[in-house]
Amino acid sequence: MRRLTSLGRLASGLQAACSSSLAAVERVAWAVHVRGFASTEDASISWRALQQQGVKVNPCNSPHHPAAKLAPPAGEELSVQEAYNNESTCFGCGPSHPEGLKLKSRRMGGAGLGRLQAEVSFDPKYCAFPGIVNGGIISTVMDCHGNWAAAVALMDKGCLPRPPLTLTATMAVSYKETTPPSTPLLLRSRVLSIKEGHHGPGPKKSTIEVEVTLSQAVDAGEAMVAASDAAAAGAEGGPAPEPGEKILAVGRGVFKQLGALRSL
Repeated sequence: MRRLTSLGRLASGLQAACSSSLAAVERVAWAVHVRGFASTEDASISWRALQQQGVKVNPCNSPHHPAAKLAPPAGEELSVQEAYNNESTCFGCGPSHPEGLKLKSRRMGGAGLGRLQAEVSFDPKYCAFPGIVNGGIISTVMDCHGNWAAAVALMDKGCLPRPPLTLTATMAVSYKETTPPSTPLLLRSRVLSIKEGHHGPGPKKSTIEVEVTLSQAVDAGEAMVAASDAAAAGAEGGPAPEPGEKILAVGRGVFKQLGALRSL
């Protein structure tokens, strides 16, 4: 009889804990629905509630995940593609495409949403001319990287267990320099704006504008030229290269949320 009583108390306790976690998630979900974002306090409550329900809130094991303090990296850091959609066969970023580019975008530090970075190097078979990578291949990785930046930004902004599904509406690429094959390059992204959809019932569907840059490390002489170009770019409102780098291409994409979450 005592054992049955103890089991009953345990069951009641678990039920209360689950109800409390669910209530917390519902409160945050309503706050996100009304305001379009979660406050710092709401975010902390939401990430913790998801964790209590068994959700792995930092599956990419990144120190830059907004819930990294709650869920410290445990193991090798994964790209967002590997962490959230490992079965994807997208040519540009799908981990499971046998002949794809297999872009691996990882979280990076810095202020703002959608901050992802990827190391890329293009095979010479993708050259349009000897020593010059085809522009379509460059726009492909920019499209994929920007799309993931948009989805991850919405996930972080709304404290979601997975990134929502987003699709490319437009992608415009400005080619500043020729891109060489077989050379280590860096893709970086940042979200420029997020516009909420309708204000009626149902989930909001956002439109996200993302900037993506493709950069190459350069020597001191080229760095000085790049710095001069950076000043000119800044005056025109364009992105500035990181120290010791030059920008090869800049992409601006608009991505639209469909509402559904990406599969794991």
